[in-house]
Amino acid sequence: MGRAAKFFTYAEKQAAKREQAKVYRQSEKGKRTKAEANRRRTQRNHTVDGGPTSNDSEEGQRDAAVVHTMGELSPDSPFHLSTDSFHTLEMFDPFAPSSPAEPEHAELIAALDDIPDDLFDWAHKFAHASLCVSGPGPLLGLWSPSYRFVRPDQDPLGCTSVKLWDNTAAPVRRAVLGAFQCRALLAAAQDRRNRWVHTSLEELEIEVQTEIAARVDGWRSLRDSSDEDSRSEDEHIGLLWGAKIVWMLVEEWEYRQRGVDVYKGFLRSGKMPWQVLIEGIMAFSR
Repeated sequence: MGRAAKFFTYAEKQAAKREQAKVYRQSEKGKRTKAEANRRRTQRNHTVDGGPTSNDSEEGQRDAAVVHTMGELSPDSPFHLSTDSFHTLEMFDPFAPSSPAEPEHAELIAALDDIPDDLFDWAHKFAHASLCVSGPGPLLGLWSPSYRFVRPDQDPLGCTSVKLWDNTAAPVRRAVLGAFQCRALLAAAQDRRNRWVHTSLEELEIEVQTEIAARVDGWRSLRDSSDEDSRSEDEHIGLLWGAKIVWMLVEEWEYRQRGVDVYKGFLRSGKMPWQVLIEGIMAFSR
């Protein structure tokens, strides 16, 4: 005779998941996990924003060879991280023993229930990004908790070598700001890949849930701050990239929930959402 069902409806299951997440957040382990996630995110943001790193010279030499094969990228293009990310996927050994078993189809975290439908509509709009832009630039507040929109002229990184903020044509502005988003997106993907391969689902879940919920709140706040007719070009760009970041995080988390081996398989195949996005942008730019 089978085991009696613990929950009878989907709503009951989701309520239980929310309660479980609440208890975990309030536990010492949950607090340590969140603090560590914030520390890593802050450290990553400093690197993304153009801060110095200890191995800049070695990376520059390594990237020069990669750029030669791409043909169109300048030596200090932010897209270097994209080409490097694809090459370093070889560090996964396809003949390594399988990882410890995890639930094949763990339920989506409770935060996903609160994602607006129009966020996914925005996420699937085409994004422009220039391959000719290098160096740091404004990130529109999309990479710093609480992920609230910040206009380029109010962003600490708004003063950049690319002087395009005043009276710039909309397509150019989208491409330049999109290039900075791609740089941050790829840095986050690399950091996430390294951590998600070696960390359990239980520990990762609270981090992902917290980030998705905060990003959705920030996106919804920007959406509700103006209507479509009065929305500025920068707000449009913020909604577009904010939605894409959430969507890609949700998709990648679904793959990770199926197990480490499945997750690594998607990385090797080039089918991760951020890989597909960069491939599309590069193809459009040729």
